[in-house]
Amino acid sequence: MESINQPGAGVAAQSSEDSRLLRELVDHLRQRRPELQQEWAARITDAQLLHVMRSDEIFSEVTAVYDNYVNALETGSVAALRAYARDLSERIVRRGVETDEVLGVVLLLRDVLARALFVRHQGAAEPFNRRERESRVALDSRSRPGSP
Repeated sequence: MESINQPGAGVAAQSSEDSRLLRELVDHLRQRRPELQQEWAARITDAQLLHVMRSDEIFSEVTAVYDNYVNALETGSVAALRAYARDLSERIVRRGVETDEVLGVVLLLRDVLARALFVRHQGAAEPFNRRERESRVALDSRSRPGSP
């Protein structure tokens, strides 16, 4: 089984906190599936990507890619996602979809999911911002002459 995790670092090596966060992410993506798929499909259409496909075909592919992506997150296996992506690429490239369009579609998915997570955790941004500031201060102090 091909895994998302680092080689030799099986799922058992994940901390219980990492496992909990991953389960929470998967649950969130499943609960918001209809609206995130709709947003993704709309952004694909707005960006005029996959223009050789009808809107119902785009939505069908969005559904399949989204479900395969969430399953890969849940199981840690990218084999099914990779096989689906290869098949999809072969099918749509034959129809005239350009490689940059495929990349654009993937980047739009990333943007839609990132935005959804940001909105969900917006109230929790301060701890992340504080850690970032602390890290920056620590890095700055190390880069000064005479610092250890």
